[in-house]
Amino acid sequence: MDAIYSLCKGDGKSLISAADFARLFPQKDRLSEAAIEKILEDLKEDDYAETLFSHRKGEKMYLFTLRARGFCFPREKENKKRDRALLVFKSVASAILAFLVGFILRRIFN
Repeated sequence: MDAIYSLCKGDGKSLISAADFARLFPQKDRLSEAAIEKILEDLKEDDYAETLFSHRKGEKMYLFTLRARGFCFPREKENKKRDRALLVFKSVASAILAFLVGFILRRIFN
């Protein structure tokens, strides 16, 4: 979704060839065309982006159009990152609190 959002930043639409789209990813992360199309269908079902497939001069083309959730993708990403950090902080704080309570109770009853 990061790649699609970066392509569609301005007006929410982008036209790119399948080969150029595949080159946006590092060599080790490249997927087959069938896998990419499956991911694009999943994004459509989740209401992030709509993808139309076309052919121009024998070359496969993708037309990406961001939907409502697609425009909110960066904010969702930041919210998830903040929620994970908060969860780690709560876990560490509760572990420290449990240790201190256990330490105090051992001192009291020994």
